[in-house]
Amino acid sequence: MRLPRGEALRGSSLADPYALNPRDIQDPPTTLRGKFRFLGPGMITSAAVVGSGELLTATALGAEVGFLLLWLVLVSTFIKVWVQIELGRWSISTGKVAVTGYNEVPPKIGKRGWMAWLVLLMFVQFLTSQAGVISASAFAFSALMPIGGDPFSFVSIGSWVAILVAIAIAIHLTNRYTVVERISTSLVVLVGVFAVVMVFAIQGTEFSWTAGDVMDGMRFQVAIGSFGVALSMFGLTGVGAGEITAYTYWCVEKGYAAWSGKNDGSEAWMKRARGWISVMKLDAWVAWFVYTISTAAFYILGAAVLHPQGIVPAMR
Repeated sequence: MRLPRGEALRGSSLADPYALNPRDIQDPPTTLRGKFRFLGPGMITSAAVVGSGELLTATALGAEVGFLLLWLVLVSTFIKVWVQIELGRWSISTGKVAVTGYNEVPPKIGKRGWMAWLVLLMFVQFLTSQAGVISASAFAFSALMPIGGDPFSFVSIGSWVAILVAIAIAIHLTNRYTVVERISTSLVVLVGVFAVVMVFAIQGTEFSWTAGDVMDGMRFQVAIGSFGVALSMFGLTGVGAGEITAYTYWCVEKGYAAWSGKNDGSEAWMKRARGWISVMKLDAWVAWFVYTISTAAFYILGAAVLHPQGIVPAMR
């Protein structure tokens, strides 16, 4: 198997690191087992979904309305994955990433497509939200392994912020797709298994849940006064615009577009493209299954443990 796209072009003199090269073309796998060997971009997307933000969001929403909106977790994630697949299909067919496509959408504002400006605003929001995620993670690490004695001191929390930022920078500096994929896959598996285990572990406590609770949560109902919560859940659970946009980068980095080759309209290209798009679809659906199970688990924990106690974490 050839190196992922980003690594295969390391040291290349090409101005465009994603320029399609005929030498990268290869036939897609035809068996399910073979396709599983080429998965990966979806797990990176899952790592962005099944993170501290999703843990807090899904748990807080479950705490606020109980099992009432469990069905919306499934609906929200299921609807959005179709957009993810269509953008992935476009990216493989063109060899371009989503932001390039956004920039081509008329009308132009200042020589840039109007959607490109929206993406810029989106990434500014990401910058602030990721700062919050790192701070929250630093609090968690400091509580578990305080530096300097007091876990909530400026020294301990500040030190953990610096450590986490250094780790993130180090991962980026490696400039290797496989590093990101392996780390993301490992973290997603660990967090997902932990959440599911906890859901069943509380069965031996006063916070146990029943099959009836789950079935009630699957009745496609919205109580009076909970519409705002339902709207928030739809927007905050599953993949968002940022994750869907980033997914096209990971598909290109993995090599799906390069392995398909440039679209020359030939039967050979269409056959290869359909094959790699099929792999991408499997990748997206496997990721969907993983982050849906994890999100549902966090929601159930909030509904079963926090809701009966009237404890609703503040999402600020």
